[in-house]
Amino acid sequence: RSFFVVMFGRFAVRASSSLLRQPRLIPVAARVGAAPFHSSAVRFADVTYQHTDTVDNNADVPFDFTAENYEKVHTILAKYPKAFKQSAIMPLLDLAQRQAGWVSLSAMDKIAHICDT
Repeated sequence: RSFFVVMFGRFAVRASSSLLRQPRLIPVAARVGAAPFHSSAVRFADVTYQHTDTVDNNADVPFDFTAENYEKVHTILAKYPKAFKQSAIMPLLDLAQRQAGWVSLSAMDKIAHICDT
């Protein structure tokens, strides 16, 4: 008999080409030769990151966008309704990283202030 496998999340449905057999759920890991979905180590969500102040990355180090980048900030913010300005956080973080080469704590604070007002 031939059969086909259809994926549904963590389960696969094995259905026979014969109409006499009912499809049945089998765990993906139980399939012979099945590759795991994740090839990297499992990360746990309960582990939090704690910032440690350094000489070049603390709240006292100044950060401000350039005049050219402030125009881009306004262009980015114009794409979102006023009630949803926090949706611009990722593009603004990208802009800060392109300007400074990395995202400092001061840059994050600046972006939070921009999206909060």
